Amino acid sequence: MAAALNGYKSVMKLLIDRGADHFHVEKSTGWTNLMMVSLGGGYDAAQLLLDNGADPNTADINQRTALEIATLQDNKEVIELLEMKTTNRMRVADLEKTRIVAATEV
Repeated sequence: MAAALNGYKSVMKLLIDRGADHFHVEKSTGWTNLMMVSLGGGYDAAQLLLDNGADPNTADINQRTALEIATLQDNKEVIELLEMKTTNRMRVADLEKTRIVAATEV
């Protein structure tokens, strides 16, 4: 769902209401719509997917979850939401440390 990448909640809701596959996983990357929202969308779009059954613990082919992707993108709104929903907080804490260290080395 391309609307997920841009966080178009109203378009996403319309598509979900009309039966669109919001659980779709991109075969080449393993990315879900929740991961796309984590990359470029906002809180409301992520909440819509979660309210409709999206699993925040699903990992892509690189074993990254939506929370890890949001952390890498510094998507604070989505990070806060997913932190309440995910079960793998230790890995995200390690990822956050790596991101901070990398930023200070530039």
